[in-house]
Parts: sequence; structure tokens; C-alpha cells
Amino acid sequence: MTSSLFCSNPSKTEFILIGLGEELKKIPDLSISLNLDSASTPNSPVRSLGLSLDQNLSFSDHITNLSRSYFMHIRDIRGIRPTLDHQTAFAIDTSIVHAKLDYCNYLFMNIDITKINRRQDIQNDLARSPTKTPKYTTSLLF
Repeated sequence: MTSSLFCSNPSKTEFILIGLGEELKKIPDLSISLNLDSASTPNSPVRSLGLSLDQNLSFSDHITNLSRSYFMHIRDIRGIRPTLDHQTAFAIDTSIVHAKLDYCNYLFMNIDITKINRRQDIQNDLARSPTKTPKYTTSLLF
């Protein structure tokens, strides 16, 4: 960085080391020197392009943030639902919430079943929202 005359701002710079827990424990000093008078240690989780990455790539923080955001949007949509017809409610649900749910979907191929189930709960609630279907109904009408 010095040879390229690149100056970094230590208060805005963060990095993450990604790996298995056993391998990360083998690294003696996890800090890196950003310039002559400051050093930085790895952060976990790190947020980049709307995605929360942790050092084990478990995506638990990301899915927690998604759940919080989705259920806030779904709750807001339910508040205005009585004033909307079925098609409009479905379009709003799909455009606002479903687009976020599909973002970076390819990264979740190998996550554990509990995180998959959390994402499935969001999708199920999203599907029930436009029709005001109760949670434990066995069939949905679209």
C-alpha cells in the first residue's frame, strides 16, 4: 500500500479471516498493520453489499438480520392490507420482500437445516400475507 501511495482510513477499514475454527486458532497474530501507527484486528461479522459474513461462513447473523427486516416489512404490509385488493397486496409482497429473500441465494447451498428452516418460515409467512391465511392452514389459495 505504501509503494502505491494508498492511504487507508483505519476507522473505516475492516477485514475478516475466513476458515475452519481449528485453522484460525493456528494463526498467532491476527492483527495487520494499516500504517505506521495503527493496527487492525479481524472483525466478525463483516457487512459487505448487504451480506453479513462471519469467519465460519455460517450466515447466522445474515439470516437473523434478514428475518428482522422481512418480518418488519410483512407487519407493515399487513397494516395496509385491508385497503388493498389481492393482486396489489401480492405484488407489494413479492416486490419488497421476495426480492430481498432471493438476494445472494446461491451462497446458502451448504448451510445447516436450522437456517434453511428460518428462511422457509419467512417464505411461508410471505405466502400467507396477501390472502390473510392463518399460520397453520394446510393449503393456500392463489
